[in-house]
Amino acid sequence: MKKWIGKFFVLFVCILVFGGCSKSSKQLTRIDIQKVKIDENYGEAVMITDQDELESIEAIFKQISWDKNIIPKMARKEDVKTTFFYEFDKNRPEKLTEYSIWLNQENGTATIISSDKDENYGKLDKENSEALEKQLIDTSSSESREKVNIYKTISFSEVNEKSFVVITDSEEINSIKEAVNGAERVSGIVNMADPQYKVDIGETYYLWVSEKSGTIMDVKDTHTIYTLSNKSVKQVNELIISKFDN
Repeated sequence: MKKWIGKFFVLFVCILVFGGCSKSSKQLTRIDIQKVKIDENYGEAVMITDQDELESIEAIFKQISWDKNIIPKMARKEDVKTTFFYEFDKNRPEKLTEYSIWLNQENGTATIISSDKDENYGKLDKENSEALEKQLIDTSSSESREKVNIYKTISFSEVNEKSFVVITDSEEINSIKEAVNGAERVSGIVNMADPQYKVDIGETYYLWVSEKSGTIMDVKDTHTIYTLSNKSVKQVNELIISKFDN
């Protein structure tokens, strides 16, 4: 009996030790980022494998306040989808966790929905949301956002080739990128007057903007419009005025 108890105790200790080691050996090896385009399709995946970048993003995710009891209902599609690849054992396949991320432009926070049931629904404060956006959006957009071309238009089919600007400043490019990412789709089929501008950011959009409102339209879908947030209207309008009045 004593021998059986002794063997059971040794087995129990081994389970605790190896179980603890397995849990602590969880290693983030890769993150795939897919930005959601204005037509609500996913863009091409961008892969992060640099260890410093992975640790930086993982540190931000540790600041998320999770609630596994909430049943999330979101009004629109996420801004970014990420897939985290975790390695527990080199001899076994990696475990994947997907995160859908909504960047709330009005208050600067972020909402995250996880495929991990122990996390489920999370919120991130403004400071960490800004850091996360810089890590994810800038990484996924770096290749296609090196410059932005903006033309004044004559009609839907014609631009003024003599009246255009090329934007290369990263902050200005980010303002336009954020405006497009945060635009809200307007339901129904619409007819619009001739656009004021044509904006080429890798994908091309028509733009209508004033002090009070802003609207964009994908040139490939001229029956659907998207409205800019109040913050983006101000930023884009001021940027346009500064570029074309100089």
